[in-house]
Amino acid sequence: MFTNQQVYGQLALGLACILIPLASMVYLKVKKQGFIRYALYGALVFFFFALTLERFLHGMVLPQIDIQTQPWIYALYGALAAAVFEEIPRYFVLKGLDKKDKVTLVDSLQYGLGHGGFEMMILVGISCISNFLLEKKINEVGLNGILKGLPIPYQGQVKVSVEALKAFQGTDYFLPLIERLLSLSFHITMGVFAFFLLRGILKKSGLFWMVFLHFIVDLPAGLYQAGKIKSLGPVYGVYLVLILVLAYFLRSQWKKAILTRDQEEQGGI
Repeated sequence: MFTNQQVYGQLALGLACILIPLASMVYLKVKKQGFIRYALYGALVFFFFALTLERFLHGMVLPQIDIQTQPWIYALYGALAAAVFEEIPRYFVLKGLDKKDKVTLVDSLQYGLGHGGFEMMILVGISCISNFLLEKKINEVGLNGILKGLPIPYQGQVKVSVEALKAFQGTDYFLPLIERLLSLSFHITMGVFAFFLLRGILKKSGLFWMVFLHFIVDLPAGLYQAGKIKSLGPVYGVYLVLILVLAYFLRSQWKKAILTRDQEEQGGI
């Protein structure tokens, strides 16, 4: 049996991971005139490249890597694959959209929200809502009541999932939300980074830096999965520091670009 804290904790976490990105998209639409279609583009690109093509590659490569004896290869491969399959499409899709309809800064924010928000909703939001329904059903009819309606091969999987859910409590409800908020912030920031490349605010070599930064962000997570990092603290720490430094850098570049534009306009009078 699950406690009310466990059942409704799953519901609260799931709703937060769904409503936060959606509310942010609506805010940009209403207050900043940022087209929601750019959020849809970001979500579709993430689905096609990260959830489809990247996972197809994983299916071929990961069976060749022993995470126990080759943890660094596992982490390096995973971080590099994520960086390539997410950052290169991000830039070139925005570049293609820019040729058709000039992309604005707010549109690039929407694109990042769509990418990171869809990831947030799929990986945590919908999963937690599903967990909430499962836990509530188990409390009503018992685990045996759930299992008797399932084929025998699936019963073992359900039992493993239920045991994992029973251990899910306390700070376990906050850590996934913190991780997803950091990830969402990173994708929004990288959307702005790509926009700056399109506008010439940053040099074209910035595409390399987009891939490299994503690689650096994902590497600690890969090392944690491989058991080389024992705590999530360093993983979140790298995430947070990188996002703050990157946001500060982009803000300074934006101010510099505006100052240069104003000086050019004044010089032309």
